[in-house]
Amino acid sequence: MEHVSHYFNKYDYQSLISKDCPDDSVFHYTTVNTLLEILRKKQLRFSNRLYLNDHSEGQYVLDLCRNRINDVWPDACTYDKNKFVDELSILSKHITIQQFQVYQVSFSLNGDSLTMWNYYAKGDGVNIKFCLSKTIKSFALQLYPKTQWPVSFLYGAVVYDQEQQVEILKKMLNDFSNTVPFGSEWYMFVSWAVLYIGTFFKHKGFEDEHEYRIAYNPLCNPIAPEKCWSMHSTLRDEDYCIQVYQKENMLVPYIDIDFDVNAVKQIMLSPRLAAENVVDGLRIALRGYNFDSPNIEIRKSEIPVRF
Repeated sequence: MEHVSHYFNKYDYQSLISKDCPDDSVFHYTTVNTLLEILRKKQLRFSNRLYLNDHSEGQYVLDLCRNRINDVWPDACTYDKNKFVDELSILSKHITIQQFQVYQVSFSLNGDSLTMWNYYAKGDGVNIKFCLSKTIKSFALQLYPKTQWPVSFLYGAVVYDQEQQVEILKKMLNDFSNTVPFGSEWYMFVSWAVLYIGTFFKHKGFEDEHEYRIAYNPLCNPIAPEKCWSMHSTLRDEDYCIQVYQKENMLVPYIDIDFDVNAVKQIMLSPRLAAENVVDGLRIALRGYNFDSPNIEIRKSEIPVRF
């Protein structure tokens, strides 16, 4: 049997994540000011998962696994179920940014959602339609070829249905049940595997978002923690660095990562944004920042709201 640490590093987490995406299109809702920054820098912002709007990020999957342990635990597993629950509890209480280096960018599969307009575009913003396959390819090409670590790069639709989440966890725990540990480290590695796959789990209360995520593990340099070991910019010929920005009472760690400008297919204006005051300026910005302006459609939301 294989050692659990080796199995943990090479496990195919991506096979457990749904990559379904109608029309190969995803939509990034944002404010007009942020749109202009995205166009200017040709980068999307990946934020550390511990600092997202949903305060249960990271915790949700650990709580789910503990609460449904009898449903996810493999029938033939020879390890101690109660000891595993204890390990999940320890991890839940001590997640830190040094341990949990997962950065993600979020999209929606819904291209015209009032929920998304109100929450992420502040009511009068935009959404950017990306060709998903081109976007994923451009991000994947920025991984160092030598990178062989868990969750270096994952992508897929967020799972909101709890029974589907339980089935995924049960499959993963069953896969890990045939590995061998050194001492008690099996419980630690498998709890980390649960945390990683939970990157794509959310509470059903968020299902109106129809979220699609792309996630990186930057593998920070322990001596210079702002430096990323797993990625480099193909456009700027340099390694990416982690930076911070202020949000309410927090300093949020993030990485701005280059994307393929040819992946941008459309910009939709929110229901409250006056198209006649925006379209001409947006065309100027697209041309000025070297986007393929004539082939990028600009259109207004079809949701009929007055205010």
